[in-house]
Amino acid sequence: MLQSFEEKLCNILVKNGNITERESQDLQKDFVGRNKENFDDFLLSESIIIKDDLLQALSECYEVPAFDTVGHFFKRNLLVQFPKDFLIRHAIIPLEREGNMLVMVASEPDNTNCLEEMGEYVSDDIRFFVSIKQDIFDAIEEYYEESPFNSEGEIDLDDEEHEDIDLFEQVLDGNDE
Repeated sequence: MLQSFEEKLCNILVKNGNITERESQDLQKDFVGRNKENFDDFLLSESIIIKDDLLQALSECYEVPAFDTVGHFFKRNLLVQFPKDFLIRHAIIPLEREGNMLVMVASEPDNTNCLEEMGEYVSDDIRFFVSIKQDIFDAIEEYYEESPFNSEGEIDLDDEEHEDIDLFEQVLDGNDE
């Protein structure tokens, strides 16, 4: 029988000594029919486990390395290859390119729909890391809040905060009137 995400993660958390078998059973019962993100958020918000332990368990669950996106500065040249709505819809963010390998951080690295759709934007081989969905969302939002680029990856010249970009581009083009 196929294990649910909650069962699999709880089994790993028990094996790692993060929760007891009884806590595992209670958590699984409480989260029947809910989605993975709510489970992750619940474990953290209720201080059932700490973030590092959750990342380790997610890494074991998906059999990919874990990556904590909080505080990481993501590269603009990678982010602009994907529309913001794609990144949010799939809870995914590009981390780095190593030759023809693109490393992506995802909440659900086993999401085959995401991998298929990613082919519309890049032709790289993809390698996944796992992270917490809300942290990925926060990193995407932080980039688009601080970036002079809009959600399509184009410079947003209508944004008053970034009006100096127009002048900068004029200087680069030799039109500094």
